[in-house]
Amino acid sequence: MVSEGSDMVAGMAGELQVEVRVAQDGKTVWVNGPDGGAIGRFSKQFGMDVHSTAVEQMSSGRQCVGCTHGPAGEEEWEVFRSKMLEHHGVRLKRNLLRF
Repeated sequence: MVSEGSDMVAGMAGELQVEVRVAQDGKTVWVNGPDGGAIGRFSKQFGMDVHSTAVEQMSSGRQCVGCTHGPAGEEEWEVFRSKMLEHHGVRLKRNLLRF
């Protein structure tokens, strides 16, 4: 199960509608961009993915801007938060997940 919610966040190009979803077990966060595509995923079990938007992927051919493939803890969560802010202007709350 996933708890649903949408947040308005200040982005590089003004106000962006971004959906942030946290799995009910508190182990995974999904961030969906304005076009509905996943631009970020953080999983305590599987690592993190920070992706370009679909439009950027089509123009550059580059999908991943910050990905790992192993268990992730608090340090990786901070890296994920930083990369989401840097690449998408999305500011995620530090306490969104508990460690």
